[in-house]
Amino acid sequence: MLAPAFWPIALMYSLFAYFRGHQASHLAAVASAQAKLNPLLALVLLVYHWMFWPWLFLIWYAYKTVWWYAVAAFVIGLVFRLIWTKIEMVTGAVRNAWAISLIGIPIIPVLLILMLKLTLWATETSSLLEGCHRCPV
Repeated sequence: MLAPAFWPIALMYSLFAYFRGHQASHLAAVASAQAKLNPLLALVLLVYHWMFWPWLFLIWYAYKTVWWYAVAAFVIGLVFRLIWTKIEMVTGAVRNAWAISLIGIPIIPVLLILMLKLTLWATETSSLLEGCHRCPV
């Protein structure tokens, strides 16, 4: 049951990290005074910066499944993130990088919820802290 859920989780993780990376780069630009941002939007991005850590999901995913699933999801996520970046550059979306950060505001929590639910479904558990009884050792 774990294997069918792995690829969607790796793909969603790559999008999750991609959007968070865009938001983090915008926060860095604001912090270094290279860019200005609406104070409310800056606050939202700052909250996201401290609330949604991609690596934290991977640690939990390793706990719920096995450690090599989390490592594989990270590596595959990194490859897909590079693909998303290349698509962004080829299509010219890089000129509107702020739009990608804005799109990430509603998408990041949705992706996180979907990854959590898919992991719970795949491990046949209902609690975030319950270990997987069907996982390979």
